[in-house]
Amino acid sequence: MKVVKIEIGDTYQNHTKVLEHIKNKFISDYEVSWSFSISINDFYKKNNRLNYNSIIRENIPRKNTHGVYLISDSNSKTILYVGMSGQIKKSDDGKYKNCGYDIRKRLVSSRGRDDEGKDISSSDYFQLIMEREKIQSISITILQTSNKISPTYLESNILQLIYSKTNSLPQWNNSF
Repeated sequence: MKVVKIEIGDTYQNHTKVLEHIKNKFISDYEVSWSFSISINDFYKKNNRLNYNSIIRENIPRKNTHGVYLISDSNSKTILYVGMSGQIKKSDDGKYKNCGYDIRKRLVSSRGRDDEGKDISSSDYFQLIMEREKIQSISITILQTSNKISPTYLESNILQLIYSKTNSLPQWNNSF
């Protein structure tokens, strides 16, 4: 695993400060932010429901929450992934709105297909990658955007900042 220091200004900041720097730099691009954690022990079924999915629903209670989510290792504070959900679209009434997949739906949806063509759920994906990389807990930080800011714009700006400072992307991002 490659650990990258992110240079901000003339000094190197630790990973805890990187997330705060990102939130502060783009504060005018989102309405509200909050964080929650998911432990490796949270991946089990509870009453025929995946506990992981219940945690997502409890911590993102509103449907139609659009914006950017940052996934970090809770222990090292390393940003592992930057993702987004939603897009600005023209609605039937002619107004532009932030719509499409919301963050809650994105975090419980399929993450692709395995070699046999079977969907890989987010729960299975995160459990597998956390076990493989020996990550005990991840923190998910939500930056909820308004109808005036495209989640794509905010995600791209955050990834560009990270890429410009480190010449790399967060470990679980492949492109932007």
